[in-house]
Amino acid sequence: MQNILFTNIKQLAGILPSSKKVLVGAELNSVKTIENAWLKVVDGLIDDFGEMANFTMPETGYFRVIDATGRFLVPAFVDSH
Repeated sequence: MQNILFTNIKQLAGILPSSKKVLVGAELNSVKTIENAWLKVVDGLIDDFGEMANFTMPETGYFRVIDATGRFLVPAFVDSH
């Protein structure tokens, strides 16, 4: 699997802290987002994410870098009902 860095994401949506596995009840009424974000994928799994202001290029490993300027990213399961 590839290691991928998405940078300059206009809006990163649906990201939860690792301690939160699922949303229930009133938590489903809104979507958490990060403006001007980055997302790191390692071996096909989300490894880290955050605001571009706090981004530092990983010192180890090879990453394909995808500039997502002006794009929205929703790297999560979306339950449509």
